[in-house]
Amino acid sequence: MLDDVTPDLVRDWHSEMQARLREELAAKDAARVRREKGAAKGARKDRRPRQLTQVSVRDGFATVARAYRLLHAVYTTAVEDDLVTSNPCRIKGASSGNAAERPVLSIPEVLALAEEVPDRYEALVQLLVWSGLRIGEAAALQRRDLDLTPGYASLSVRRRALSSRPRQGQHPDDLSPDASPSSNTGSASRPLKRPRSTCTPPSTTDAASPSEWTSWLRSPALSEG
Repeated sequence: MLDDVTPDLVRDWHSEMQARLREELAAKDAARVRREKGAAKGARKDRRPRQLTQVSVRDGFATVARAYRLLHAVYTTAVEDDLVTSNPCRIKGASSGNAAERPVLSIPEVLALAEEVPDRYEALVQLLVWSGLRIGEAAALQRRDLDLTPGYASLSVRRRALSSRPRQGQHPDDLSPDASPSSNTGSASRPLKRPRSTCTPPSTTDAASPSEWTSWLRSPALSEG
């Protein structure tokens, strides 16, 4: 039965999947547009129909790509086990789906997030946004890594935090990552992005003042060095 699947059959299946996907998405988006038009006049819409269509198509073709990758993997194993002589999945690029664009938070959204997280993580949120550090690098920072010279704040990245999967019955929050030397980067100094000196505290605007930065960076959220 595995031998009955030919490259032409796989191509036909792949084309049919894409065509069926387009039809289903077109029908769903048409229904969505009708619902939006029937909404109360002046109601706020989060997305335009065209944007919805683009997102739906991208997600749909990612589903087709995953299905093709699974079929390709099945036949790769079949070839290795001498069940078939060759892999019929030979469509170039069919395994690659367009990755969805990662959402980017606005400055007000970042500040709102910082206010919602527990107090000990507030400085971490601000630091990740404005310094560009990876989460492992930020989690491994110690006080000695920070230089709070007036007018120019910088930090040195010497290590990154590594954590393992929680054991059975262990909550992820109970994990205590160990700081260990980074395997691919040495010590590097990165300047912190400093906001304008005329800004008021972040609770009232979209930027933080230098004094607020100093307070956050000295908070208990950063471990003792």
